[in-house]
Amino acid sequence: MTAITAPVPQTRTTRSSGLLKLSLTELKLLTRERVRVALPVAIPLLLIIILGNVHSLRQPRAVYGGESFIDLYTTIMVVFGLALLALTNMPMLLADYRERGVLRRLQTTPIGPVRVLAAQLIADLTVAVGMVICVLATARIGFGVPLPRQA
Repeated sequence: MTAITAPVPQTRTTRSSGLLKLSLTELKLLTRERVRVALPVAIPLLLIIILGNVHSLRQPRAVYGGESFIDLYTTIMVVFGLALLALTNMPMLLADYRERGVLRRLQTTPIGPVRVLAAQLIADLTVAVGMVICVLATARIGFGVPLPRQA
């Protein structure tokens, strides 16, 4: 005679640890595809380095409110990197998951597609924070650009 057992309800800690494990897995998958990480980080970083080495762009100008072009351009590159990350990574991942039927198959599991997408969002936010730190540190250390006063 077999005993029928009721499913164990998930507590908040098991759900959050599952999301953490999923996030780490998504981050690992993200690092395997180096283009998805390198593109949003490398392009703004290279543009800051190239334009920062143009001496005339580092001179303060009255047109820019007493700031230099590179001071203003650093903020633009941070936003550009975030936009590049948002417009390339998430759509590529969703298209890949849809093509392979991953999200549809996940509907039948306790994990569900929402947690996988949340884990992907956490992985992308981790890359975004790294990109912002790299761009701001390069601009500050390499070209004396002041750090932003407000987030």
